[in-house]
Amino acid sequence: MKLIQKYLSVAAFTALLFCIAVYVSPKAPIPLPRFVVPGAEGSGTQDISIFDAGDGNYYVFLPSYAQMEQVTVSQPSYHHFSLEEIPLAHGMNCGIFQTETPYAFAVDHRQTATLRFFQSANVATMYVDTVSGNMKYLHQNKDHRETVSVSLYASDGSLCYTNGQSTLKGRGNATWEYDKRPYALTLPADAALLDMAPAAKWILLANAADETNLNNKLVFDLARQVGFQWTPQCRWMDLYLNGEYSGLYLLTEKVEVHENRV
Repeated sequence: MKLIQKYLSVAAFTALLFCIAVYVSPKAPIPLPRFVVPGAEGSGTQDISIFDAGDGNYYVFLPSYAQMEQVTVSQPSYHHFSLEEIPLAHGMNCGIFQTETPYAFAVDHRQTATLRFFQSANVATMYVDTVSGNMKYLHQNKDHRETVSVSLYASDGSLCYTNGQSTLKGRGNATWEYDKRPYALTLPADAALLDMAPAAKWILLANAADETNLNNKLVFDLARQVGFQWTPQCRWMDLYLNGEYSGLYLLTEKVEVHENRV
């Protein structure tokens, strides 16, 4: 009898510890819907995640080529989401929503925030997806490298370049400390990105310290116009990392010894 009581006491104590652990451990974040954006005819689709500003506002940053009537919802089946009490059903068309309009965003029938759609204008779009599915390893150290897939779209949605065996790493010194980080991208073979001379190594300038995002572009363009022997070419583009909008970047030629560069 005492032995049975002992085992029951151990079981009760274990159950109590489990309940405490469940109660005090932080809840896992609810996976939010994603939005599927098709490119021009035959150029595939890309998933865009919702950006949580952390202040009760959520945003969906769409590329310049997106058309709301063609954007669809990719929705986790085990949660209920709605905008202005309109359920976000998996596969539904987003043509009923407008950009820059605040919508009441509810999760599991509880209004939690406001969501707005925003859209870029007349810039290219690059999607970079890491093998790990996140940026944790790369952001631990700027010298860390990870295999990535890259898809580059022109402003009209036509696919300019795609490859699944590229490499991404961090770059910069003081600029690496900003939340918006610069990167170095290496393709498996030379490629002409956005009509620039073919090469394998490219720089993704974040311009995090420049609120205008204009300084580097102006200097590079001016240097070319006044006839400097070689100045990096560059093009504006929106960058999405694993589906999350990372901002406006400057896709730039790398300064290196190369037949199409220095």
